[in-house]
Order: sequence, then C-alpha cells, then structure tokens
Amino acid sequence: MKTAEEMVKEMAEERAKAAEERAKMEEKLAKMEEKLAKMEEERLEMAEERAKMEEERAKSEGKFYSRIDDLFISESIDELKVHNTIEHQDMKSLYKDCCRRPIKTGKRKTEDAFECRAKNGTNDVYKITREAAECSEYGDASICEDASSKSRTTNHTDSKTTIWPKMVFGDRTLTPDNVAHLVPVSNKNAESCWFVAEFLFGYLDVDINDDGQWKKIKRLLHGSKQTNDRKVDNTGIKHMVTNKVVLSQPNTYFDKEPCVIIVPILRRSEAVNWKGGGYDAIALIDTFPASNNRIFENTRDFIDVVCQQSRFVNGTDVQAKEDEVKKAHGLLCEYTRAIAYAQKKRKPTQCEYVVEDWEKLFSPKIPDNVKLLKVRKISFDNNNGREGHPAPDPLLLVTKAIANLQKRHDFKIVAAAEPEDDYLPSEQSIQAEEEYLRERQQNMMFRNPIGFDIIVNAH
Repeated sequence: MKTAEEMVKEMAEERAKAAEERAKMEEKLAKMEEKLAKMEEERLEMAEERAKMEEERAKSEGKFYSRIDDLFISESIDELKVHNTIEHQDMKSLYKDCCRRPIKTGKRKTEDAFECRAKNGTNDVYKITREAAECSEYGDASICEDASSKSRTTNHTDSKTTIWPKMVFGDRTLTPDNVAHLVPVSNKNAESCWFVAEFLFGYLDVDINDDGQWKKIKRLLHGSKQTNDRKVDNTGIKHMVTNKVVLSQPNTYFDKEPCVIIVPILRRSEAVNWKGGGYDAIALIDTFPASNNRIFENTRDFIDVVCQQSRFVNGTDVQAKEDEVKKAHGLLCEYTRAIAYAQKKRKPTQCEYVVEDWEKLFSPKIPDNVKLLKVRKISFDNNNGREGHPAPDPLLLVTKAIANLQKRHDFKIVAAAEPEDDYLPSEQSIQAEEEYLRERQQNMMFRNPIGFDIIVNAH
C-alpha cells in the first residue's frame, strides 16, 4: 500500500504533467489563433482588393457604354452593290455638298471657305495654306526637312500642354506626346486622303487629273515651299491643330489597331459650315477584331484594359440621346458614301494609293433598338477656349472615324496612319501650333471670348 507521502508525490507529478500538457495546448491554441488572425487579415485584404476591382469595374461599366460593334451592325456589301451605289446619279451631288464652298481665284472676288473678320485683320486658320497653294510657282513641302525641330522639343512640349489642357475623354493631359493626327503625317499616307483638300477648300470643278491641280492638292496637304526651297510657315492641312487630337496610347488604339471611334454629333450642313466652335461627339470603344484572342481569355477583360489604357473611363459621364446618336450616324453614312465616290470615281491618277477589295466596304447601320443602347458623349471646346480639348475640324474627325471603322472590317479605304505619328514633329507642325497659340492670344485680347468670330458661307 502506498504511503501518504508517495501518493502526494504521485499527485504532484500528475499535476505537473497536466500543467505541461495545458501549456502545450495553450501554445498550440495561440499558434492557431495567430494563424487564424493572419488568415483573417488576408481575407480582409482580398475583400478590399475585390472591392477595388468591383469599384473599377463599376466605373468602367458606367462610362464604357455600348461597344462599336453594338452600334454599327451592318455587314459588308458585295462589289456589285458598291459599284451601283457609286454610279448612282446623286453621288456626285452628295460629294460636292460634303465639301465647303469652292474657292474662286483670279480677278474675280475670292469667296473663302472661312472668312474671319476682327479688329486686327483677317484671321483664318487655313488662309495661308490656301493662298500659298494658289501660287502655281510654289512647290509642296513634302520633302522639306528641318533639323531645328529637334532643338525645340522643350518649347514644343510647353505649347502642346497649353493647347490641349485636357485629353479627348475629358481628363487632364498628363503627357503631351500623345498627339494623334487625323490625316496621317507621312507623305504617301496623307495623299491617300487627297479628298480632304476638297472637303476643306472646296470642290474643284476642273480636270482633277491635271498636274497643276494635283500639285495644288499636295500643297494643301503638306504645305508649300518657295522656289528657294524655303517653307511657307503655317501651311499644310496635316500640320494644323485642327488635324490633331490628344488621347492615351493613340498609336495602338487610334491608329494601328483602332479600338476608338469618335464621330461628331453634327448634321452635314453644320460640319461643312463649322466656325471653329465647340461641338459634341459620340465616343465608342471596343476590342480590335484581330487581337481578341491573342492575350485575353475573354472580351470583357480585353475591353477593361482598353478602357484603362486609353483613359476612356476618365472624364465626364454623359450619355448621348437617341436623336444625337442618329445625327452622328447620318454624318458617318454620308461621308462614307462621299469618300467611296472620291476613291472609286474621282481619285487623281497621280495618287499612288490603290483601294482594293471594294466588296469589303462596310456600310454602317444602327440597330432598331438604338434607344436602348448607352452611347458615350464627349465635348470639344471652341478654338479660343483654354479649359478643354480644342475642337478638331469635324470633316477631318469624321474622315478618321470612317478610316478606323473600315479598318476594323479589314478594308483600307485610306492608308493607315504610321506608328509614332508625332514622335519627332516636323518644323511645320511645331510652327503651326505656335501660330495657333499666337492667334488665340490675339483673339482673347481683341475679340469676344466665346470663340472665333468666323463667318462661313453656306451652300
């Protein structure tokens, strides 16, 4: 039989073992609690990240609106239908009506496409381009190079941020290098858009295949040079501020693989009679068909990336009304037909660009349930404004919209814009921007501040 002393000792040992086991269990419990705390922390972090993602997606959904392929749904039409459309007797009349008032020269009174009257004299953004192009002894400035543009990069950057305080979609301009040209800068590509010379300066009711007329068109596009090869400052459609827009990554999403299309909300008469003022436009975004399955597993992820990188989700959140969408669509259709007529039936023989596969021409139509679609609306500022993005020429903007829409359907109605369009801007481009700022400053000093006091002759 155990003595009392042995029993006490045994109980003490059992108590000690129990205490040791309890300590181990408490230590293990503490570790489990620590692990649970870490798991809870990770869960909260994941929930926070998910909330941010949902917030970004909601933001994207709110401003993304309808895709390009949601609004423009028609199929390509066959070559016979294209031919019949272009041969239609009304096509020439439509093309002429898509052009601003013809330019009359010589001893007769000149009727300018733009007449700007002010205390400090005539002030027309295209005036010098037009007058220099009328000088038959002048050449075009397509082969002029000026290395001085490289030494003016800093000043050029400053002028850009002043001209474009905001980007196309409404957010503040972060980098001035994102300038996209509506008519391409390279000589051959610009000449594929030869018809914009008539859109802006008037229908040439002469033999357009005449060498003199082709040289005039080139001077209007590229700018003019004197007989001593000295460039005439502030000339050339492609160099003008009215031919430029600023948006993020334009080389990818506006030129190379167009995922962005912007169409003015204007009637044809309003676009032709544009006075340099601000106007609204519909903005559409989508994936580029050839890129859909290269990186992303689904279209939604691709569109989210395009929305973010193009900064489409930034700026104001405004939806276009049904009648505004139809107005923009009407302008797009009329100028699609006009450009098709120009390239098929009127293109000068000296223009080297060849349009192929006419059966691929895309005829843009909108669905019957267009009123159910959410279409993004953006606004351009007038050319005297200092707050928003200055309005590009609506005839150049709709031309770019048509080029992008056709390219999305594998049809090149004009040559594609070159990559890095304005990486090393020409002296003419820089000079045109500086002249734009100088003229705007004069307008602020001598004229009323709401915009150019421009009188545009109606048809």
